[in-house]
Amino acid sequence: MNLAQAQILQAETQRLAACQPLDWAHLQGGRLLLTGCTGPFGWWLLQRLAHAQAHEGLQLRGVALLTRRAAAAQAWLSLLPPLAGLEVIEGDVTQIDRRDIAFTHLVHGATTSAHETFGGASAISKFDTLVDGTRAVVRLCRRARPQAVLFLGSGVVYGPRPGPVEETDHHAPDTLDPGSGLAQAKRAAEFILGCAAQELGFSLTIARCFAFAGPGIPLDVHYALGNFVQQALQAPALVVQGDGRPLRSFLHLGDLAIWLWRMLAAAPGTPARVFNVGSDAALSIGELAQLVAAELSPHKPVQVLGQLSDRAKNIDRSVYLPNIAKARRELGLDAWTSLPTSIRLMGRYLQACGPHTGDKP
Repeated sequence: MNLAQAQILQAETQRLAACQPLDWAHLQGGRLLLTGCTGPFGWWLLQRLAHAQAHEGLQLRGVALLTRRAAAAQAWLSLLPPLAGLEVIEGDVTQIDRRDIAFTHLVHGATTSAHETFGGASAISKFDTLVDGTRAVVRLCRRARPQAVLFLGSGVVYGPRPGPVEETDHHAPDTLDPGSGLAQAKRAAEFILGCAAQELGFSLTIARCFAFAGPGIPLDVHYALGNFVQQALQAPALVVQGDGRPLRSFLHLGDLAIWLWRMLAAAPGTPARVFNVGSDAALSIGELAQLVAAELSPHKPVQVLGQLSDRAKNIDRSVYLPNIAKARRELGLDAWTSLPTSIRLMGRYLQACGPHTGDKP
């Protein structure tokens, strides 16, 4: 991320803050700990938090950010509006319990990164990172006694489904499928945190995240949307590797930040809750490629190769769609930003990065 790209995030955060204000009352005077928030989720979450400190009267006693690469995190954090009380802690989530960290609210999202998954990280390593990391987080919670925990889960916990899934859908991925490593780990982490919430008395919210759009989405891994945006601006054609029929939906990352902060801020005093996080506006991968082309490069063709690929080594999903009625009903959340708008912002973000892809911190 460079300064021009950071300014795109800041302007978008300001727009959304004006349209969708947040009630920060339950976080006032708190101490936040964030794990796994040094990628796109973290960029948008911290951008929104900085806006709240500067313009919405939010006062915190501290914000701790755990990262495996402190220097890289400091580099992109320096481009965001200043966060009062920010402490960057370098370390692995599996050893976080060895630290002395005081916090009242936790956002736990540490897991194997998209680039590590794309690079061939094994199913067992992905499972161990998340499960062992969550156990370490719980050991830390026993000392810190937080009020509320928000876990960044995933829609993969449902396994392959034929249509949109509700939070009450108790289907699960195949335990004998090595590609289900992340899904099994996310399920195990939910269980570990659920037990800890009962034992320690903190409010637990599980955000089962689906697919997302917007500046910061990786362009060079197994994310079709990112691939299409990069191809639209830097390649002769947009290429659909498969048959284009799988169905997806995409929530804007700026909207996501509002969803997640509202979930955490509304959590104290509530029992454990699960929410799907995403958009329910479905379209096929082929339609997505056509939409990206129309928004960013109408003159370029879209090629459909009809090939199969297992590069990401994750569960094969022909349909990956959330039902978000519960989030709408209970928290007043929605997919406010249209997908075309998000795609155009991704194009601007990529163009602002100069010779680099701009999708890594």
